Order: sequence, then structure tokens, then C-alpha cells
Amino acid sequence: MAQKTNKKVTYIATSLPIDEEMKERIKKHQVTRPKDWGLIEGYKDFDFSSIISAETILLDCITIMVTNIIFDELKDWDNFDQLTAKNIEFAGQIEEIVLAEIRCLINKLRSRIGVCFLVTNEIGLGLVPESFSNRIFRDILGQVNKLIATEADEVHFCISGIDMKIKG
Repeated sequence: MAQKTNKKVTYIATSLPIDEEMKERIKKHQVTRPKDWGLIEGYKDFDFSSIISAETILLDCITIMVTNIIFDELKDWDNFDQLTAKNIEFAGQIEEIVLAEIRCLINKLRSRIGVCFLVTNEIGLGLVPESFSNRIFRDILGQVNKLIATEADEVHFCISGIDMKIKG
């Protein structure tokens, strides 16, 4: 879809090369991405000053962006999985931090004239996760996706390689 806009595309890569498997995924993606696309690597505090307003932006992916922000805030994931009042309160704080970063991203994208594509995963369609931490992650990403969908002019849902326009 981004290539069909007939405008210069800037790709925003949110993955971090944290292990060998992710490094291979990133390398595979780099090889398949068109060579004339611009590139921004990062997952928060975006600076779009180098992008002209008529460009197309493709951010891939919101899910990994959210994961990285959560890991920035949460240093002790193992102990976070314990269902305590302190952890429930901290989960709410993390959600607000994530949503604030997403609102900031949306505001920066709204100030542009070009087309923006944000890729995310819908992880709320399956079973309720067994662990507290995984339920919190699912809930935060659900709130992020809801915010993005509310602000978006169009929303597409892709399942089994089939694109379904569900808004706009």
C-alpha cells in the first residue's frame, strides 16, 4: 500500500536487534525493503524534521514499539508477574506512559500532509493470557490500537493475507 502512493516512502523500523534471531529478522527485512525508501530506526521520541510533508510514512510495527517502551519502564518482568496492588498500580502507570508516547506520535503525524501507515497486531482475539504480565500487555496494546483506530482516517484488518477495510 505504501508503494502505491507514488510518493517517497520513509520506513520507521521499531525493532531492536536484541538477539541473534531478531538480528536475522531485521536483516531479512532490510534485504526485501525497496532500496529507495528512507529509514528511521527507533521506537519513541520521533524526529520527523528530515521528512518532507508529501512523503509517505510506514511505521512497522506498533506492537514492537509498545513492547520496547514497556521494557524501558519495567526492569523486573519476573516479579511484575505477581498479582499485587503495587504491580496493578504500576501497570496503570506504564499504560499511561505508552499512551502518551502514542498520542505524541499521532500528533506529529497529524501535522504532516503525507500518508501514514501504522502496522500493528491484534492480539486480543485469542484466549485470555494466563499470566498477569501477558494480560497487561494485551490490554495496553488493545488501548493503543483503539486510540490509533479512533484517530485514523482508514483502518484495515489483514487476516490470512486478506485485507479488509473496516473504517473509512
